[in-house]
Amino acid sequence: MGWADIVIELDRLPPSLDESRRHRVLSCIGRFDEVPDLVLELGDDAYVEHGDVDEVRAEHERERLLEAVREIVRPATAAEIGEELDVTESTARSRLYAAVRRGDLVRRGAGRKGDPYCWTRATDDAGEERRREGEQ
Repeated sequence: MGWADIVIELDRLPPSLDESRRHRVLSCIGRFDEVPDLVLELGDDAYVEHGDVDEVRAEHERERLLEAVREIVRPATAAEIGEELDVTESTARSRLYAAVRRGDLVRRGAGRKGDPYCWTRATDDAGEERRREGEQ
């Protein structure tokens, strides 16, 4: 590798982030630091870029969070969602707050004993609002 300006490697994405096993990480090693690692997915005719590993990991965590909230069905606490995701409550809480900022989830409750914060999908609230308006 001493004579090359850059060495390019194509490797598999970790199984925890790629259930389809069709994703690859394009890594570049060399004297140029500007070359980012990219995640590519093998399509029918070519590879499709999905961003860097951190972006893919964040999207994977977002999808898992929304799926966990969907599976619980009712508004759930951070502890319940953390248990569903198999992560700590504080990790679940930080992901939940990020999802609220993105508009994926909404938070209800006062955050105290007897009225804890509970999270639900934002679309559930919009659908509930439309249903209430239709009843009036």
